[in-house]
Amino acid sequence: ALAMNQNEQTKLRHQLRSHQSPGDARNCKQLKMTIKETLRMYPATAMGTIRGLGKDVVLPWSEKVLPKGSWARMVHYCIQRDSRLFNDPNTFSPNRWENPTSEQAKSFIPFSSGRRSCQGQGLANLEMNEVLYKLISKYRFDVVEKGEIHSIVVFKPMGTLLSVSLAD
Repeated sequence: ALAMNQNEQTKLRHQLRSHQSPGDARNCKQLKMTIKETLRMYPATAMGTIRGLGKDVVLPWSEKVLPKGSWARMVHYCIQRDSRLFNDPNTFSPNRWENPTSEQAKSFIPFSSGRRSCQGQGLANLEMNEVLYKLISKYRFDVVEKGEIHSIVVFKPMGTLLSVSLAD
């Protein structure tokens, strides 16, 4: 996402360079917002999760009830790109996380939520902070050739070619 959005990449680079280390950069608001926005657009479990319902659930946008004992799939990709929750949901905009609504915060579930959420999300977040700090601080990424989004379990661009150069 950052290679396709040079302004956001440059903004993040300037913010990261004001930090001394990846550990220090964990407090960088722009880094947190960029990671959240990337995960919103490209969640790790795009096809979502399946849960057995322990109680009746009333769907918030209708009067329909999913009865206790039903199986429900939460498709994270669709939830996190819902135009009722996010203005211009297909646009990469980290600043949308500066003051998210409670509905936006609740719908941000890239690693699922609750007691059955991804056990590795803490490690994943640490790795994303570390890798982005090291790469974006020093290098500029540009899209040479845009690939196509493929979906099996995750949505990822296949065939995308990037160029990497030292950043100014």
